[in-house]
Amino acid sequence: MLKRTLYILLSISSLYAACDSGDKTKIATPESEGPIQEADNVELLHSDSTRVRVLLKAPNQLDFKYGDQEFPEGVDLTFFEKDGSESAHLLGNYGHYTKKENLYVVTGDVSLESLTQENTLYTQRLYWSPQREEIYTEDSVRVVTATEIIEGIGLTAKQDFSTYEILNPTGFF
Repeated sequence: MLKRTLYILLSISSLYAACDSGDKTKIATPESEGPIQEADNVELLHSDSTRVRVLLKAPNQLDFKYGDQEFPEGVDLTFFEKDGSESAHLLGNYGHYTKKENLYVVTGDVSLESLTQENTLYTQRLYWSPQREEIYTEDSVRVVTATEIIEGIGLTAKQDFSTYEILNPTGFF
């Protein structure tokens, strides 16, 4: 019985010693490059002086470590005038926000409709700068108005699409 008890004590102490090697070094784990947060059915408001200026809706939003965001299932932006009325509507199949540059990129069947000017822009990639309140692209564009269709390469415009400039226009005027 004494041998058995001594054997059990020695076994336990050797197991304990084996588990506690005295080396407290942490094992480095690689940082994940994936999202740190995910949200569904997102509605984000951009405001200026307590007035809503932009409403962003997306079925899915991924947030990343340094503040970047991705909208893999599309993005729907509504721009508002200072009086609260809607001025433009931007849709795209995919969106990405880069916090460092404070810049949104919307891609895939992008359309921007001016609700005040009755014209619509179609392109495959559009950049939106909230700080400068402007949109631009270097891709091919098509602007459809009540009286004309203008095509070209590259565009700069106010975010409400009330004024715009096509950099290299072609098409019917």
